Amino acid sequence: MPAGSLRRAMQDIYAERGPQGYFRGLTAFCPRVVVASGVQLSTYDATKRWLMRDCLMGDGVGCHFVASWITGLAVVMCMQPFDFAATRVTTKHGATHYKGPVDCIQQTIRTEGMLAIYKGVSANYLRFGPYCILTFLFLEQLRKLNPSGAVR
Repeated sequence: MPAGSLRRAMQDIYAERGPQGYFRGLTAFCPRVVVASGVQLSTYDATKRWLMRDCLMGDGVGCHFVASWITGLAVVMCMQPFDFAATRVTTKHGATHYKGPVDCIQQTIRTEGMLAIYKGVSANYLRFGPYCILTFLFLEQLRKLNPSGAVR
């Protein structure tokens, strides 16, 4: 079987760790997804309403762009510690060094300082920011196509 095949990878994981090996990192990545989704879904509409009410922006592409840009920043700032921990915990060294993502964050802050958990935040925003902007720009276009509210 080719060394780079999916089947081979699945066999290697099972041989090394058993069935639990397929779920390695799940406890590290679940909090990241929960935080990202929660912040993204709650921030966009609130930011859009604020822009329209207090900044006097119309309900157009400019407002949608700014609201989604701010939402992307909020998501990345909230998600970054969990993303950082997930990356560290799932490495070979991290699997034995940390008890879990919270322990990873605590140890990192203790030994490297608070800003250490924000290493890579720029790269993370470059990845997530455009995704967030495009998601909400498309959502708003779908809302225009279906004013009955099924996409709200």
